[in-house]
Amino acid sequence: MLVPILVLSISVVVGWVLFDYQSLLPLSEVLRSLNFVTIGASLIALAIGASIAYLAFQSRIQATQKIVQQSSLIQRLRASLLEGLGFDRFYDFLWRRTVLPLSRIASSLQTGLLGVNSALMLLALLVLLFLLVLRVL
Repeated sequence: MLVPILVLSISVVVGWVLFDYQSLLPLSEVLRSLNFVTIGASLIALAIGASIAYLAFQSRIQATQKIVQQSSLIQRLRASLLEGLGFDRFYDFLWRRTVLPLSRIASSLQTGLLGVNSALMLLALLVLLFLLVLRVL
């Protein structure tokens, strides 16, 4: 899988260098249109915000932990965030309730015998045809 990605990446870079007049990747126009004052001001604001967050929370970690322990709302929010907002539980439910049973059924049906596998495929096609006739699918 690495070789096709490398070929594509090299092709894009070579094509950009050789055929820049066609503006395959108009990077030069983007660089000319950047406002470096705005970028600098944004980076300074980011550094100031990170410093404030560090001073407020990291340097006073015991006080922060005390506030978290006293507030049930913050504890519930923290627990919800650590659980992935419920998505982890949902994916686990889907995996255990649907994927695992279906994979067990599929592995039990795979006998390795050509006649049995052909009969099962024919049965599945007949069921699909029956559902199509009934307009269920």
